[in-house]
Amino acid sequence: MRYKKVYLVIVSVIILFTVNFNSCAQLSGIPQKAEKEHPKFFYKIYRTISNVSDVCELTFLMSVPYDELQFVFQDSVYKAGYELTITILDMENNVIETRIKDKKITVQNFQLTNSLNEYSSLNELFYIAPGDYKLIVELMDIDSKSTRIQKSKISITDYYNVPFSMSDVLFLNREIREEGDVYTPNLVANYDKDQREIYLKFDIYNNKELDSVDIGLNIKDFNDNTYNTYQYKEGLKGFNTTILLRVVREKLASGNYILNLIVKGGQEVIERKLQFSVNWAQMTSVSIDINSAIEQLRYVATTKKIKEMLNAETNEEKEQVFNDFWASRDPTPSTEINELKKEYYSRVAFANRNFSDSREGWLTDRGEVYIVLGPPDNIRRYPYMTNSRPYEVWYYYRFGNNLIFVDDTGLGDYRLTPESWDTYNMLRNEY
Repeated sequence: MRYKKVYLVIVSVIILFTVNFNSCAQLSGIPQKAEKEHPKFFYKIYRTISNVSDVCELTFLMSVPYDELQFVFQDSVYKAGYELTITILDMENNVIETRIKDKKITVQNFQLTNSLNEYSSLNELFYIAPGDYKLIVELMDIDSKSTRIQKSKISITDYYNVPFSMSDVLFLNREIREEGDVYTPNLVANYDKDQREIYLKFDIYNNKELDSVDIGLNIKDFNDNTYNTYQYKEGLKGFNTTILLRVVREKLASGNYILNLIVKGGQEVIERKLQFSVNWAQMTSVSIDINSAIEQLRYVATTKKIKEMLNAETNEEKEQVFNDFWASRDPTPSTEINELKKEYYSRVAFANRNFSDSREGWLTDRGEVYIVLGPPDNIRRYPYMTNSRPYEVWYYYRFGNNLIFVDDTGLGDYRLTPESWDTYNMLRNEY
């Protein structure tokens, strides 16, 4: 019964609760991310033909997770911003073009500021003549001034003057909407365990007047083991044909994979190797292996059930039992995503980022409370003072209670007080 109530708490928070912080004291009261020297961002170059003569289109697509930015509480909302500088040089280091873009972000609640699932995106279109170039991308967080620079070399093909060629390949996510499906770039090529479909987009440029192309695709791990093989035949429509491939991904364990794409047009063959990853929690920066994912069920599964999963002979069997466990608790089984599972592991990831001490964050008192009860409505922090130990008060207005965590060692190891343990156990059993 206790585990069922934990599910109900999580589901109710998913459906009903949006974190809403109301005072400046909250910002100092919530554990903050350590200052980062290099904010992480992801970008992809998509090179295609252009309607402008003698040049090609170079589309720069970039995403930066909210968790990588420094948010400031101001005017009852949380604000962040960054400056992006894109510089293209020729191989003699002559500047071809430089662009500087500013982006501002406003969110309503603190939880979003720590999200790895929410991104700020920015796209820029360049017209570049065929040739070889250097690309320098610099992102600066406006508030912290922390900066990261990434450099790469790029080549632009003269698509109109080669017999057979293709653009870059984009991984896409598909979103089903009433007005029609929407496809968006997946720049990190990272897929949740629940996502069974991978979409690829690219253009074929055909100067040989071919009617069709044969496309072969296989998925391998980094030990060269082949998991899935696919064959497609696609018709061509004149010189330029856009291809959208739907790959129904078979069951893959968590890890990194190589997708080998082979396009044959007559005697011409083009090969591309693309990397992607499969993780337990979507858009996490570190993969969680199956054993860790099972152990982290301790707040919603019995010890007996966890042992049963861990004692399965192979990882494939462990994943099957694990998936069955979550499938039986999926609030919307008709959809690809198990919202309950996703929310649970998002909370685990948040706890690990914000509450780790000598232990992983999900094992700490604050981590357990956050995972089981969800984000508090308000937090107030009272730092170390003479004759007083540091402590935090988490207010759960929706439950009509608050919880107190005390740092007895002064090393950031916050523990629930005995009275708060009683309150917590009461809450997890009642809700």
